[in-house]
Amino acid sequence: MATFGIWFYKGTRRGFAGNYNRFAKAFLRGRFTHMEIQYSDGISASSSFTDGGIRFKMIEYDLRKREFVPLPLEWESDSRAWFTKMKGRPYDPWAVLRFVFPFIAQSEYSFECVEAVVASLHFAEGWRLDPIMAHAVFTRIAIEHGLI
Repeated sequence: MATFGIWFYKGTRRGFAGNYNRFAKAFLRGRFTHMEIQYSDGISASSSFTDGGIRFKMIEYDLRKREFVPLPLEWESDSRAWFTKMKGRPYDPWAVLRFVFPFIAQSEYSFECVEAVVASLHFAEGWRLDPIMAHAVFTRIAIEHGLI
């Protein structure tokens, strides 16, 4: 049975996406380039460039390419409600460039993966986080809640 938490992508894809993965890992000096929130029923949610934005999806996670961080179960219903409300909103392609060019304004309508997951958990200013920083934050939260 699935557990509520966040899956962090540490794999490297092929082609252009793989080049992006390698560049992002080098630039951010870390292992992660994407994140998905998984609900206790096994359904995952995120914002994905490949899938066109905010969506729900059933994903078989490969532990060689992903790392899981559990979250407090009492956060699940609010997170799912946020994703349900925002489903279909577009991916924010400019979000990734904000790490290099911070003067690029945050979109109020479109989201990249970190912005979406963090917003669903009612954290402010998710656009300030990248997947590596988000991993550190949510790992600390999991430790403080006795989940790991």
